[in-house]
Amino acid sequence: MRLPLAIPLAALLLVTAIPATADAPPTARHETHKEGAYDVETTIWDYVAGDCHLHEDNSRYTHLGAFVKNIRSIATTCGTRTYTFHSTLAAIANGRNHKDEQSMDNDPSTCSSLTHIESGDFVRTQEITGQRTITKVLSGVAQPPSRAIYKNGKWVTVSGGGPAQPRSGGSACPVTPVAGEDGGYGPGVTMLPPYAGSGSLIAVQLTPGEGGAQGVLVVTEDQQHNKNYQRHKPNTIGQLLIDVAIGTAAVELVKRIDEHGAPDVLSRSTVGNPVHIPGTDVVANPSSSGPSILECTSSAQPGDLVTVHIARNDPLTTQFSLDGRQITPLGVSDNSALFQIPVGTSLANHALVMESGGQQSKALNLAIVKLTSEPVAPSTPGVVQTVKVHVEGLAPGAQATMFFEVGGAATMLDGSTTASAPVINGVAIVQMRGTHAGQALLRFHLSVKNPQFITGP
Repeated sequence: MRLPLAIPLAALLLVTAIPATADAPPTARHETHKEGAYDVETTIWDYVAGDCHLHEDNSRYTHLGAFVKNIRSIATTCGTRTYTFHSTLAAIANGRNHKDEQSMDNDPSTCSSLTHIESGDFVRTQEITGQRTITKVLSGVAQPPSRAIYKNGKWVTVSGGGPAQPRSGGSACPVTPVAGEDGGYGPGVTMLPPYAGSGSLIAVQLTPGEGGAQGVLVVTEDQQHNKNYQRHKPNTIGQLLIDVAIGTAAVELVKRIDEHGAPDVLSRSTVGNPVHIPGTDVVANPSSSGPSILECTSSAQPGDLVTVHIARNDPLTTQFSLDGRQITPLGVSDNSALFQIPVGTSLANHALVMESGGQQSKALNLAIVKLTSEPVAPSTPGVVQTVKVHVEGLAPGAQATMFFEVGGAATMLDGSTTASAPVINGVAIVQMRGTHAGQALLRFHLSVKNPQFITGP
């Protein structure tokens, strides 16, 4: 059942067929805040009619007193279904004219892009606060997409040019999830990269069938811990594309919403540019131009998830390879990536290369090994136990150091939680002392001596 909306936007909403109504408009709330470079004035209305609830935000963005854009977002929830409407009126960067964009979602499983006419060209635009992606269609041919962020009072292009990539596409729709709602992820490994830069793009590889008709559930969190939920649908090759809006603090993949309405987080990406990513070895002389690997573990086991600290790459085109065998990253951003070593990889040294935009990084020598720890009995207060970890696959004459970290019911002999030991005849040995009855939790990381790396814990 569709009811008329008794507010000044009635004519607009009747065209978009959003099912919402109100007997009389409530008093609007007014808020002001900073959002990146913008000063934002927001007017908020809430309506309730029957089993429908409508929430409308009308935000005016200015920079140094000059109008930048006006964004109107309306979310109407009727029972378990949510309908959305978005409208943007924004100044074109050169200030000569304005653009008027609208998008509507009549069903939670679909979400249209924004479109408008500019100088006779058909332009498809996707815009999040502080950033936008524009694709022009000239004579029926889509041009390479251009991505830009609003910085220092103007739009600055951050990527574009080159041939159009088949990886573009997908969609994202704002939603209001309910308790018990499933996130749409399958049993496979779906992971975000550990970090992403503000205003960047995250690409996540989904397994076939993940998300179904509605897409997978993603939540972004700002600096004030406000959460924004969206349903993302992958593109034709199963790639989930997430724009990291300026002001975002974290991005999370949500496995489900629990019975209390809280998200069960599957994977998390922190927004920022890390100096060092824990668990990696520093590359001694990374490339100063083109795609580059800054940090990576010097060793890994078949099936391991490997984190790399990277630079000057385009997430849309980033791939890795071992001895020329391509590995699609599980998740990649502008500064980090996560990929899995194929289970059948042989125990030997392999050349790891990152490729992006048709350019390759320097090859790194990655030792693929097998680590096996001998069983350890439950801890007893004051009792010392010797832990042995066997290493298979090191090249003849290779030198390596095992870094240990202990928790739970034990410490190292000196009372600390960390220690290191050289690998001798394929074995690394460390001793730990029980502090109370229970299970000790021991983690270990192998660093292989390699002039390409500055090794360390």
